Amino acid sequence: MATKIIPKKSTVAAKVPLVADLDQGELAINLTDKKIYTKDGSNAIVELSANLPANLFTGTTFNGVYPMAVNVDGTLYSDADITFTGSTSTLTVPNISVTGTVDGRDISVDGTKLDGIEAGATAGMPATGTMTSLTIGAGVTLSESTDRADILEISSVSGGAWSGLQIYNSVDNLRCSFFCDGTTAGFYDDVVSQWMCKFEAAGQVELFHANVKKFETTTTGITVTGDVNSTSDRSLKENIVTLEDPIAKLKAINGYTYNFIENGERSVGVIAQEVEAVLPNAVRGEEGSKTVNYNALIGLLVEVNKEQQSKIESLEARLDALEKRLV
Repeated sequence: MATKIIPKKSTVAAKVPLVADLDQGELAINLTDKKIYTKDGSNAIVELSANLPANLFTGTTFNGVYPMAVNVDGTLYSDADITFTGSTSTLTVPNISVTGTVDGRDISVDGTKLDGIEAGATAGMPATGTMTSLTIGAGVTLSESTDRADILEISSVSGGAWSGLQIYNSVDNLRCSFFCDGTTAGFYDDVVSQWMCKFEAAGQVELFHANVKKFETTTTGITVTGDVNSTSDRSLKENIVTLEDPIAKLKAINGYTYNFIENGERSVGVIAQEVEAVLPNAVRGEEGSKTVNYNALIGLLVEVNKEQQSKIESLEARLDALEKRLV
């Protein structure tokens, strides 16, 4: 007849049998703590599970799936979900809580850095040193400019014609892009597919309103489509004084045709220094780079015309009087 071992058992957590509970060689099992006890030759209660060997298997090859028990500082930890698959050498553990260091890294310091890393993430950032480039998605690469070492370069890696940066406001659904294709750069409204500003490789700058070009720089100056309005409301002005001696001032200013030294372009206008002598507030800038507010000359011409008209009307009145005497 086969010999049977009938152990004593308990389901009370942390319960350890007393000396009187066991005879030498008898076993006591705590089903809650998963621990095994016996009485040794010196009549002391000892935990057998605390002395299980660390390696329950021998040899070099294991086939199948084996449940595992882990002995940590004399305490045996086991779970049905902790298994070792011999055929693939895979240890399966449902959850791991680690303190101390792992591969030389302090978990208490670096552990939070693992939060938020996606399961499919791969190593793309260097641990130390300088990153030379970063590819985002399938079409954009960020790197240091090959033209200037102090600015960011955004380039297309998918063969697209345009490279650039887009700013998106989800509240107003505005997508404003700044990009270039090698000959044209500018700001573009991607929601309504309209240019706002363009910079051409040939040098011209173009400004748009509702996709209609309103301003353009050219080799000879600027071209404006539409009206040019200057602020002139009375409520915005003070110390308003009518120009005195407008005809004398106008006579001090001459009209010229000339060439610009920089590009040889032929033009027509006035000389800033002559205007400054009679209308100093119409001229800005230092010697060698003075500019003229041509709108200011309109005010002068208005007063000249009024004064001349007064003289014409006075002469007409005298002429009428002389004609009446002759009749």
